[in-house]
Amino acid sequence: VSDPDLPPKITPAIEKATEWIKKSQLDGGAFPGLSADNPIYGNPQAKGGYDCQLGFTALELTALLKAKVPYMDPVIQKGLTWIRENSQRPCSTYEAAMICVLMETIEHSLDEKGRKAREKEERKRFATVKDVKKAPQGRTEVLPDGRVRVIQDMGPSGPFKTEKESLDYMAARIQEWQLASGAWRYGPNFSAGTDAPAELGDVSATQYCLMGLLSAKRLGCPVKPEGIEKSANWLVDAMEKSAEAR
Repeated sequence: VSDPDLPPKITPAIEKATEWIKKSQLDGGAFPGLSADNPIYGNPQAKGGYDCQLGFTALELTALLKAKVPYMDPVIQKGLTWIRENSQRPCSTYEAAMICVLMETIEHSLDEKGRKAREKEERKRFATVKDVKKAPQGRTEVLPDGRVRVIQDMGPSGPFKTEKESLDYMAARIQEWQLASGAWRYGPNFSAGTDAPAELGDVSATQYCLMGLLSAKRLGCPVKPEGIEKSANWLVDAMEKSAEAR
């Protein structure tokens, strides 16, 4: 990391953070998630912690690439391999959005050597991975008023052949999961269907989804403008009307 425009203390801080992130990578290539008793987002009701390892891994890899860690760095490659093997069924809007953000970050990080390496890897996967088939997956969610709704997903049955195939899938899922209010929620309990009450929207989850859709759009994925406009209107309505509201 080297940028003459940064204040003197910033570059060492980025380098220190980069090394810490690298050392936290698990043997399989993923990065650890949050335990239920973590000091910031601790929640005794979240048994087993927050199962969004795909999203955490995409976020860590994005941070490393933003810090100028080369695409061909072993930590990056190990993490991307894990994501490719596990990204067929994101468990949350956050995960799908972070995959989109990661893919755009990769696109801007690739030099000629990295681009050729990625093309070689995709050719290899294209020749060995079977066609992705859609398989219905039923699950239920309990709404705040006690009603139970059955959700039918259409998820791929195996790894994606190409990064573009994965990107298209993630962008489509984010848009499918948008609530009628224009907002999003983090978890699958609120990610499908559009009849959940508007107040159940989550500002944090919504901003991740908008970031993901912006990345997907810049990479050529179809993104419906009316969904973005609806989300923007929801965010304006969710804002505190004055400083006194705090």
